[in-house]
Amino acid sequence: MRKLVALAVMFAALASASSVAAATPSIAGGKFEVTCKPHAIPDQSIDPIVSPGAVSAHLHTFFGNKGLTSMSTPATLQADGAGTTCVLSNDTAAYWIPAACDGPCIPVAGGDPERGPFTNVVPPVKIFAYYFGTKGVAVGQYPTSLAMVGGNAHATAPPVDKTQIAFACGNGGGHSSPVRTAPYDCTAANGVKNTDGVVAIVKFPYCLDAAGAVAYGDSTGTCPAGTTTLGQVQIHAHYGSGTTGYQAGSRLNFSSGPYWTLHGDWSNGWDQAKLAALVSGCLDVNRDCGFVSNANPGPAPTALADAVLPHASSCSDSWGSDGHSGPWFVGTTQTLHGNTVVITCPSGGTAWKVHYQVIKEASGGGTPFYPIDSTRSGTGSTSFSINIGPIGCNVGWLYTTHVHNSVTGGDIYKPPGGEVIC
Repeated sequence: MRKLVALAVMFAALASASSVAAATPSIAGGKFEVTCKPHAIPDQSIDPIVSPGAVSAHLHTFFGNKGLTSMSTPATLQADGAGTTCVLSNDTAAYWIPAACDGPCIPVAGGDPERGPFTNVVPPVKIFAYYFGTKGVAVGQYPTSLAMVGGNAHATAPPVDKTQIAFACGNGGGHSSPVRTAPYDCTAANGVKNTDGVVAIVKFPYCLDAAGAVAYGDSTGTCPAGTTTLGQVQIHAHYGSGTTGYQAGSRLNFSSGPYWTLHGDWSNGWDQAKLAALVSGCLDVNRDCGFVSNANPGPAPTALADAVLPHASSCSDSWGSDGHSGPWFVGTTQTLHGNTVVITCPSGGTAWKVHYQVIKEASGGGTPFYPIDSTRSGTGSTSFSINIGPIGCNVGWLYTTHVHNSVTGGDIYKPPGGEVIC
């Protein structure tokens, strides 16, 4: 899992240095959004993605999962039960951005120049966490262990486009403003109608390769061949509310440096079944699901959330030599064997998609949990291996493996009655 995180960070950094401008997935491709408030954690000089277990390079502001620590991973966030500051309780992901300042950050006497505390902090009011699809493109599920960085904390010059970061003064809900490459004063700029205060936008990479690394799309927004297009996560940090709050965008700086060092971190602590349902029911069908919350939760989870996706209907599949032989449990952990599923489709670029899940549910019933939920896709004849484990085995829980072929609409493998109650 740590390898996946490292790869995601590495590819995001490489994409930041690229001169290729990538188009942004849009509302036309479907979207959902969640509002999250900031929260204070005991130590805000942490970054479990970039600096796990260590002091971070600069001060951050955090949103979402309340249990974040310097050692948090997607798996620990999914299991910590700490709650969230988001209006949808299923969104227990962690979001963070550098602390904002009115002008260059000024530390208090004895404070650190980058870690603070600062005398001129600009506190955010909230973030809108947007998830955008790409119209006409099948959108894959987020890997359960995905954590990634958008933007570039080490940028040395203003951005040339709005691929990774952007700034505005509010849009929607009666607000309208230009989206620009640099922050600007909301009360003085042309084109602003009914300011909502300075808004800083971070856009994350969304092209996932077979190794679990993420990158931005090309100049048309297209992901490279052999990769999976994910929904694009965007953090829109609001530093005002209407005419109240911060309006002086031209003075905006961050603990990481000038405005062009704006960046954001996202760690997949979501309720995985709910996230899969939102991806399948909103992004992959080009549906605008709007703001989701406990009162308006959007599409409900299903056991196989991507079963409704339109894909080719003439593919076949078979298992490799492993054949799901046991034992699956060793001591207090479950180790899934490395199996090879061979997907064979007609020539000519016919698309296929496979959804691989391990479903963990209480033996007496209740809401299932998905410790593994992986989607693979491609064209033509191909094969891939799934090597996953170990998973903690909890007393009173039933583990069932599904490998679902979204092409044919049926289960490739579904053992009767599950495997073991431990």
